[in-house]
Amino acid sequence: MININPDAYLDFSVPWTIAFNYKIDRNRLISEGTDTIVLTQTLSINGDLSLSKNWKIEFGTNYDFTRKQFSYSSINFTRNLHCWEASFNWIPFGYMKSYNIQINVKSSLLQDLKLQRRRTWYDTGVR
Repeated sequence: MININPDAYLDFSVPWTIAFNYKIDRNRLISEGTDTIVLTQTLSINGDLSLSKNWKIEFGTNYDFTRKQFSYSSINFTRNLHCWEASFNWIPFGYMKSYNIQINVKSSLLQDLKLQRRRTWYDTGVR
């Protein structure tokens, strides 16, 4: 049936991965006669998707249930350009908000040959 009607079926052969991680931390804080128990609950989601043999997307995010907010999140795009490689790495929000765009030669002999533009979380231009 698939060979007769190839347009009627979805191609699930696109390589991808996804991982979920749930973590509970219990800490006991003792200071000046007070004894406090602090519970932290976090859900992490990480994965990647190869859109084609030359395009890849990687992502990751964490949600803190105690603070009711997202913590570290990132998105990375990579493009294979035969002998070259282009990448865009982005942390869209939070304390370490930043981006990095880079085009570089794949050869380890020429690893210093690259073009890069970045704004890191400690730069004054990113708020």
